[in-house]
Amino acid sequence: MEQDSDALIRATLETSGHRDNADIGRRLDRWLQGRWGKGASVLEVGLPGSSGASSEVFFVRIANAPFAAGEAVTDAVIRLAPSYAVYPVVDLGLQFRCMRAASLHSPAPVPKVFAYEADAEALGAPFILMQRGQGRGGTGLAVLRTRRLD
Repeated sequence: MEQDSDALIRATLETSGHRDNADIGRRLDRWLQGRWGKGASVLEVGLPGSSGASSEVFFVRIANAPFAAGEAVTDAVIRLAPSYAVYPVVDLGLQFRCMRAASLHSPAPVPKVFAYEADAEALGAPFILMQRGQGRGGTGLAVLRTRRLD
């Protein structure tokens, strides 16, 4: 029974797979060219095994990214603003500024944030472009589990 409820919760939280990866790649290429000029190009767009409780997440490989000087290929993450609000306030600009401050002024393992785009025209929603780290990310599932106390 618990496995069935876990599957239902995961299906409810799943936000990836609603957009076309090739379209995201083409749109990101155009955005990169417009923001930084010629040179950078998207090599690959993929989906994580699972995503967060509200944001769509894409893994991207970018060649010659000007924000990652010295790296021929940069592994990055695009986190799109949620299509529907799970939290009362979703402010990607504030999240971007907080992540940047934490990465610069804290020993916390925070990914580098490369850019924030508020204009939904670029990829279909505002987004943050950030460094991709290796490891396992947390999911919203653990937060939603409750246990009856009888």
